[in-house]
Amino acid sequence: MILTPLLQHQVDALEYLKVHDPCALFMKYGTGKSLVALAYADHIKAPLVLITNDKTNATDTWVEQIEVHTDFVAVVRPRDKNMYDLCGYDSGTVVCVLVNYDLLPSVSDIYTNLPFTLWIGDESSDFKDTRTNRFYHLNKVVRNIPHKIILNGDPMTERPEDLFGQFKMLDGGQALGRSLTEFRRRHMQLDPLGYRWCLKRSEEHTSELQPQ
Repeated sequence: MILTPLLQHQVDALEYLKVHDPCALFMKYGTGKSLVALAYADHIKAPLVLITNDKTNATDTWVEQIEVHTDFVAVVRPRDKNMYDLCGYDSGTVVCVLVNYDLLPSVSDIYTNLPFTLWIGDESSDFKDTRTNRFYHLNKVVRNIPHKIILNGDPMTERPEDLFGQFKMLDGGQALGRSLTEFRRRHMQLDPLGYRWCLKRSEEHTSELQPQ
């Protein structure tokens, strides 16, 4: 149960989530996107939720958010010996498993076999690079989770290609393409000097990217 009433912009974001799943929720820092994601977990009655983030947020920020705003159970970075106990809570209890991206590769084989209903991938730019070991193991864990949300305040930290890996993790390539080559072909073009890739600006391409 959510204990904190949502503000209007958070209600609007939650309503959007209800009809767009999987979903990337890009909201400015401090606007309560984590509360919106937890409210969505409550909405779908998810019994087991995986929340991934960096080490500090996984152990501190998210635990505080869960304790203050919900009656959910927060379990931080569980290992082998107590992983399967997570499925033993009373029905109706939402259990949130919090794990940081650096730890996930070492436990991905275990996490892959747990019946997570929802994945919340916070700070989604942390897995923007599809070539990394982090991306491989995270994708291994989350690809079959039925409900997915990624969160960020600034998803494009350096270049437009930063978006590709985040959305590939979210939907397997449906939105932006299954490969970086396809993403560039569909959404980018070389600058006049041929040195770097830039987003396309044509009217046809702009209409293609409008929310459906």
